[in-house]
Amino acid sequence: MYPFLFGIALLQQFRPYFRKHISDRLDPHEFVFLNTLCIGAVVSIYLIYLSFTEQHSFSKMFGKYSMLTMLEYICIFLLAFLTVFSSIFVFHLDKYYNNPFINSVFIKAAGMIMLVLVSIFIFEEKYTMNQIFGVAIILCGIYITTVK
Repeated sequence: MYPFLFGIALLQQFRPYFRKHISDRLDPHEFVFLNTLCIGAVVSIYLIYLSFTEQHSFSKMFGKYSMLTMLEYICIFLLAFLTVFSSIFVFHLDKYYNNPFINSVFIKAAGMIMLVLVSIFIFEEKYTMNQIFGVAIILCGIYITTVK
């Protein structure tokens, strides 16, 4: 399993450079529209594949969707909205501001810091001094990387 995780992590590192290459020709909203169309095509092909297997069918899937509450539908909509908004924002950053390396480091580190803060204040998890020290080192690294 670790080789697959390593491969996925390696491929994820190329995304900012692909976005930067495309940003010369497309505006952020054009990129999001085209990217969403491509993702929709891939998801559709995957769903068709799943429908031909014995384990999944469209009636099973839509049956599960009908059991969702209104709050769960609102959460799904908010996740979709945040995904689109963050994609436009990141593409805008790659096109007009820092290089993709700095943006990707900052976004990953900011996500990790937000995850730590949410886990401390909302879920009331306890962290050791080693873990807090690790977060502090990451913050110092971000500062050193992004200072011009």
